[in-house]
Amino acid sequence: MQFKFIDPEGPEYETECMLRWESLAKPLGLPPDAELIAQDEKSMHMIAVEKKKIIGCVCFLAHNASEGEIFHMAVSEDYQGRGFGRKLIHAMEQALYEKGFRQMKVFAGSDAEGFYKKMGYHPEEEFIKRNGAQCRLMKKNITHVQDGSGK
Repeated sequence: MQFKFIDPEGPEYETECMLRWESLAKPLGLPPDAELIAQDEKSMHMIAVEKKKIIGCVCFLAHNASEGEIFHMAVSEDYQGRGFGRKLIHAMEQALYEKGFRQMKVFAGSDAEGFYKKMGYHPEEEFIKRNGAQCRLMKKNITHVQDGSGK
């Protein structure tokens, strides 16, 4: 599997958006383009490619030079439950660590909270309704490049 950053102006961006919609917005009954947000152009976009197919994506928006927010993490339905999401988050964290980021946050839905806990994120707040779904703020301090296990 290959991980790479893409540009919102680049050729893979449309495929990333479709994956985000299919995985995140469509199950909530939201129309296409509902996954698009104003921060897309200011964010870093990482995709996971397997056999020349985009199978996962995650975005990151910096809040300052050392912290920011992971959002829109999605893995193609055919690849879910096989560790690809964990590898994708690890690759993003490693790349962000190398760029000087030390604290990540994510607003995790109730169905994704366990995943992020296994990845070392800790709940910071109670569940709130955000973008039509129940979620809670979770944070993780990155003190070194992780080994991929999430521990």
